[in-house]
Amino acid sequence: MQPLIKTTFFSILFVFIFRIFFFDSFKITSDSMEGELLVGDYVLVSKLSYGPRMPSTVLKIPFQDVNNTFQKIKMYSTLFHLPYIRLQGFNQVQHGDVIAFNIPVEDKPFDLKTPYIKRCVGLPGDVIHINAGKLVVNDKLIALPDKMLKTYRLISTQLLTESMMGGIVFENFYSQMMLEKNVLSIDSICYILRINPAWIGKIQTLPFVKSCQELIATKDFADLNIYPHVPGQEWNMDFFGPVQIPKAGKQVWINKQTIHTYLPLLKEYEQITGSQQESSDSVAIQLARTISERVLIKGETVKYTFKKNYYFVLGDNRGVSYDSRFWGFVPEDHIIGKATLIWWSKDNQQGNTRYKRIGQMIQ
Repeated sequence: MQPLIKTTFFSILFVFIFRIFFFDSFKITSDSMEGELLVGDYVLVSKLSYGPRMPSTVLKIPFQDVNNTFQKIKMYSTLFHLPYIRLQGFNQVQHGDVIAFNIPVEDKPFDLKTPYIKRCVGLPGDVIHINAGKLVVNDKLIALPDKMLKTYRLISTQLLTESMMGGIVFENFYSQMMLEKNVLSIDSICYILRINPAWIGKIQTLPFVKSCQELIATKDFADLNIYPHVPGQEWNMDFFGPVQIPKAGKQVWINKQTIHTYLPLLKEYEQITGSQQESSDSVAIQLARTISERVLIKGETVKYTFKKNYYFVLGDNRGVSYDSRFWGFVPEDHIIGKATLIWWSKDNQQGNTRYKRIGQMIQ
């Protein structure tokens, strides 16, 4: 019995150390990163790339997914909480990296929030602007990821099948092509499809296709689901910003136009460190309240120096991705690591293993 206990203990210890310092695994559960990542992919995330993040919430049941398992039971305690510490990594986060992070909007300790995987498109200090669906960073138009999907409205003279599409590549024809179908008239059938833009030229040459146009929101459409969720901010999924991503040590001017963008960060993440750590939450809230009064009531412009770095992320399948456009910036302490490799992949709908995807590097 004793050798079994020792073996079990050291096995658990090995897995615990491996997941903290080296690699962790995450399953893709949404189509927000198609076609780079598919639902059912199992992704290896490197902790070494940006440096291992030390556990902060130590009073928890290990190896439990606190977000999906026993959802009604609290699987952790905040009575004892260690400060954020990240060891030295091999690299810094770069433009275009596919990263794993804890989504900021949940009301939990940051290291227990639900893990997401998206592409980092904005680094600390960058100015982000989405104009008619095109991403502009620091006044430079950014090329689309190679496997990115966009949403199009296709008008066809007849019902479509996969065999009619002339070899056009769909990972899953019925999930990407048959999103929505409406019969407009006897010879006009409307489809909403998601596909890589490289195929659009060929689609438009097919004899039964009347038109195929990208779906883009209008510039004057204000979507309150979009960050920072305030009336009068005419931003949506395809028209966003320009906005500057906060950078540690860099000053930002806060006025009536920008206060709603930065105020949530002051309240939630810009805590005071050092001797005032024990009252950091109240200090941060008071700071946010003071700035709000000066800007919104007195009409002043306030200069604030951020203490943390933040990032901006998007899904490759932007038409359906829940990303920074909806909930804002990713604080540096929320970053888990870099998604590097697909180590397993299973089509949950068909029940088949996608052997061709196993071992693919994530670009």
